[in-house]
Amino acid sequence: MTDDPQSSPQANGPIRVVYGVYLHPASDWRAIMAGQIGDLRACGLLDAASLHVIVTDLHGTPGLEAFLTELCPPGTTFRIHRENRYEFWALHHLWSLARENPEGEVAYFHSKSISRGIQRRSKTERTLTRETFRPWRDVLPLLRRGGIAKAGLFPAEEGWVWFNFWWARADYIARLPEPEPSTNRYTFEAWLSGKLSADGVVPRNDAFSLHAWSSRRYGPEEAGRQMRRLANRRLLRWRGLRRLFLRLRGEG
Repeated sequence: MTDDPQSSPQANGPIRVVYGVYLHPASDWRAIMAGQIGDLRACGLLDAASLHVIVTDLHGTPGLEAFLTELCPPGTTFRIHRENRYEFWALHHLWSLARENPEGEVAYFHSKSISRGIQRRSKTERTLTRETFRPWRDVLPLLRRGGIAKAGLFPAEEGWVWFNFWWARADYIARLPEPEPSTNRYTFEAWLSGKLSADGVVPRNDAFSLHAWSSRRYGPEEAGRQMRRLANRRLLRWRGLRRLFLRLRGEG
């Protein structure tokens, strides 16, 4: 049986995923990166999308390039920067991709909390990564049917997505102003807002909540509360499955 080109994930344009990573020498960055990339691989996204890994490495970490090559699928684009500009490097790369080819969709995520020197993935990051990318086959049709320009768990009233894990149409990103370096890291969250575009304020329903599965918007307190609730629910579900597994093995 031959594939129907109309049902192919890339039939309507390329899918490009940009991953921004900050390497903190005190963190177990290998485990964190492997976990995030593993989540994308597990849901099948890396079979349909091109991956772009943009790394800030202030210390010239030995073995980094070899690790990236082994971890990521063939054809992955790598960029390593020695200056810390927060999320600027990754978002500028994503914007450049959209400007070069405004067809299809782009997605963005980052190594949340790694700058704290953590030894394992945080429950918030795990939840953001999995809940943003696991339903990708349902997200793409939403973006392709028009009206919706971006999607994430908790869209803000002002037009960005809280926590900065999101999907967007490439033509929307291409119309945004070029990202600029800033010492205010929240600038890079607000950049996604349609209010910054040359077209002015975009319609309220331009953003889609993957949590509510609607055009719902969230204020900062509600987004934080819902994020904690969602992350804790996932953690409790994992612990329940682990206890069941141990009981089945006779270890519980």
